Amino acid sequence: MKPPQYTNLNPDQSAEFLRLMILNRQPFFFARYGDGYLECVHRRRFGGATCDREAYTPELSSGLEAAWKDLRDEHVMNGRPLVIADWISADFDEQNTGMYPNDYAAMMKDVRRSATFVNYEALMLNRMSEAIVGFYAAVKADKRRKVLVGPIEWAEGSLMLDALHIDIPTAGLWEYLPEITRRLDQVNPELVLFGSGMAGTIPIVNHAMMNADCAFVNIGSSLDPLFRGKTRRAQMDRTQARELFAALL
Repeated sequence: MKPPQYTNLNPDQSAEFLRLMILNRQPFFFARYGDGYLECVHRRRFGGATCDREAYTPELSSGLEAAWKDLRDEHVMNGRPLVIADWISADFDEQNTGMYPNDYAAMMKDVRRSATFVNYEALMLNRMSEAIVGFYAAVKADKRRKVLVGPIEWAEGSLMLDALHIDIPTAGLWEYLPEITRRLDQVNPELVLFGSGMAGTIPIVNHAMMNADCAFVNIGSSLDPLFRGKTRRAQMDRTQARELFAALL
């Protein structure tokens, strides 16, 4: 049986919640943790890799765990708004339903009552949703210094959002982390959208710890259907995605 969700918001309500956070220019951190994180931190798949060729290693496991601890502790102690995409609300295949609920519950124990949870699929391009377009329209209109961190194919996305693009490799990402740090420090952004793999989250959290007034949004692979094509089972195809985003492209 699937464990209880931490949110009652549906995907479109969740996208609207994030849009309002952007419109209000509120500093916050939107975090997404899924199967890959739980598998890596609990060291269940060492020697394997994600679909983006990101290797599971002890170094990645330790780095991810430390980054989450920093983010959690900073939220608990200093009150930085923390918004979390509730993994339980994802539309899992039946064989994966509730795969690691105890691990996830332990991870969220200290922020369960203080963080805001939204639907995991809030920004996923798995549906024809004007709420998603509305979120990205708010980002485009935002006049803060913006950075989009993601694969080279997302360069067109940075133009769509009027943001600087920090491109990252999909393979050998761990060795590239110092360059992500260097470029973030160089730009000193006020709004960061990132789909930077698991490892790429580490320098972004580190940057967040030094920049309390900045907003950070983990969009995962959400822009792939627009600029890379379909990279996840549940995503819409490129033709549908570009039809949905026609007004912004």
